[in-house]
Amino acid sequence: MDEQLMALQLCLNEVGGFRMDSFSERLKYQKMVYLMQLFGIDLGYRFEWYLRGPYCTELTADGFEIDKHRERMEEYVKDYELSNEAREKLARFRDMISRPPADGLSQESWLELLASVHYLAQIAYVKNPEDREYDRVSARLRGKKPWYKKEQIAQAWSLLKTYGLLKEGP
Repeated sequence: MDEQLMALQLCLNEVGGFRMDSFSERLKYQKMVYLMQLFGIDLGYRFEWYLRGPYCTELTADGFEIDKHRERMEEYVKDYELSNEAREKLARFRDMISRPPADGLSQESWLELLASVHYLAQIAYVKNPEDREYDRVSARLRGKKPWYKKEQIAQAWSLLKTYGLLKEGP
């Protein structure tokens, strides 16, 4: 069995599992893994900017692979367990995503916003270091995703900063 798939399955089991049945579930899955890796759980997935924020094609393929063989995967990983260090990191991640979403957002939209803010502030290529500052990230995000309100972006920035995932802030 592929070790990356096993690690992914174990980590997702630890934070409540995942589904691939609908677009919103797949969106949630993508953003959860993106954010999970920020807590030091490097599963080897690398993300690029796409329409709904950070996206990894390989992660989608792996999610469908696990989903296709769900019973066999569950049976296989039951003989393995995460390290205490991994469990602690995942507990911090779970704590962050269990916080209520910004006003008016569904859980998947909130995860999309959190991942998008982080990606634009820390990962995306920028010409000037000032482009990583809150005001510029907020403006860029509003240009790409105008349905997010300034207050929601500020809440996402604040939460990411609380967990040490951002360096700058309002």
